[in-house]
Amino acid sequence: MTIQEVNRLFINEQGEQWLHVRPQDYVMGIADLTGELMRHAIATVTSGQYEKAMEICKLLRTVSTDCEVLAGSSLPLLSKKMSAMRSSVAKVERACYAFQIRGSEYPKEMFQAIIRVAGVRHCLGSAGIVF
Repeated sequence: MTIQEVNRLFINEQGEQWLHVRPQDYVMGIADLTGELMRHAIATVTSGQYEKAMEICKLLRTVSTDCEVLAGSSLPLLSKKMSAMRSSVAKVERACYAFQIRGSEYPKEMFQAIIRVAGVRHCLGSAGIVF
């Protein structure tokens, strides 16, 4: 969805723009979206949809690369989000590669259960809950 499409959503019946999304806010929103895409990709891997997870991973890499350029030059505020974005890309890459490499060692359903348990442990650990 382009910024123009987003801005068209904020035009009232009289044709007046009642909210304008600035380019920097649009880019920052896309940066925030990468965390949601990471969670979706992990859930996709655990459901056995490896190809779809790889598509999300490729998209995350592209967005991350593009944001790196913007963070260094025209949008310094974005640099604060880059660490989380890099982390999201790395998590998805690890999950996809683990599924590809380790998935051949176990029956599909068993490996999906292993990934699901590891994901729950990671989420709980991030929340400060230790096993």
